[in-house]
Amino acid sequence: IKVSRDGTVVACILTDTTDSANPIPSLYLFNGATGAILHTWPLTTGYAGGVDLTDDGSLALVTVNDQARLIDSATGAVITSASVVGSGGRFAISGNGQTFALGGFDLKVFKKVGTSYVQAVTFNAATSWFGWALAISRDGSTVGVLSHNYSGYLKPDTRIFDVATGALINTVSTSGTGSFQDSAVGA
Repeated sequence: IKVSRDGTVVACILTDTTDSANPIPSLYLFNGATGAILHTWPLTTGYAGGVDLTDDGSLALVTVNDQARLIDSATGAVITSASVVGSGGRFAISGNGQTFALGGFDLKVFKKVGTSYVQAVTFNAATSWFGWALAISRDGSTVGVLSHNYSGYLKPDTRIFDVATGALINTVSTSGTGSFQDSAVGA
C-alpha cells in the first residue's frame, strides 16, 4: 500500500493466490478523497514486491519478481521497465518522478532524460544485497542505499550516489555484534 504525498492517489497490490504456484498480482489505484477505484491492472504472474508513487500519484513504480514497471497512473501505460539481479528487492521513485532505483544483488538507478529513462548508476559488490534499504531524495538528485554482506550479516555499508554524474559520493561502513545484527530494514 502506498499513498501519494498529496493524498490524491492510493495504490495497493492485491494478489490472487487461488493457484499458489502461479500467484497473479494486480495493481489497484484509488481516489484518495472518495475511495473510488480509479484503475486496476493485472500484472505479470509472480510475487509483487509492492508499489511506490510520485508525490502527485501520477506515476506508480511496481515490482513483480525481479522486474520493475513504471506505470502512468492515468492511462495504465507502461512507460518503462527494468530489472535487477535477484527478486524481492527494494525499489523507490523520487517525488518528482525524475529518478527511480532498484536494489537486489545489484543497484540500478535510472534518471529521466527528455521523455526516456536512462540508466545513471549500476553498482554491485561481492556478497552484498542492496534489497533491504533504499531511498531517493524528493528531487531525484541523490540516492542512498544500505547493503549488507550476506556472508556475515554484520558489516552493512551505506552508500550515497549523485544521480547527475552517477558518482559514488561516500560510503559509511559499520560492524555489528551478535547473531544476524545490523541487517537493514528500511531507509
